[in-house]
Amino acid sequence: PPGRARQPLTPHAASSGYIADIPQGAPDAILGIAQAFRESNAENKVNLAVGAYRDDGGVPFVLPSVSEAERRILERGEKKEYAPID
Repeated sequence: PPGRARQPLTPHAASSGYIADIPQGAPDAILGIAQAFRESNAENKVNLAVGAYRDDGGVPFVLPSVSEAERRILERGEKKEYAPID
């Protein structure tokens, strides 16, 4: 009802009722990249998952292509927003 806060689902509530009938979806490919990075023992591995690229000092590194795209967007007076998911 309006004005009443919803209670979060407890593990028990999630395992019983309508949620239990929803099939689990496929693993997320992007999160799989992050997991593969964490599990890799390669010395020269590079984290290509979602997030900021960082140099060896932990400072964010903005790709030149991203800087150029941002410059063009701002030059046209556009806002930096994500496109809607349709």
